[in-house]
Amino acid sequence: MYPSPGGSDEYIAIFLWEKVLDRQEIEDLKGKLTGLRTRGEKITVRILNYEQLWKVGARDAKTLAAWSLYEALKRARYPELKETKTRTW
Repeated sequence: MYPSPGGSDEYIAIFLWEKVLDRQEIEDLKGKLTGLRTRGEKITVRILNYEQLWKVGARDAKTLAAWSLYEALKRARYPELKETKTRTW
């Protein structure tokens, strides 16, 4: 995606990787620090309910783009989801 079309030539690739985790694996990820410190990256993993993503993602164009693409791909892969509101993954 181009986060600022016409404003810069920055391009951000969006990937999808799905993995089933058990509850303990999810809990272990909460608050985990990631990122390359040598590049000044300080990333903290934040776990939230999918239904709440819009509240956090509304401030970030990359999150909104990834979320929109995910929803579109999910519906293309599972056309029956067009009639449902939520699916647990």
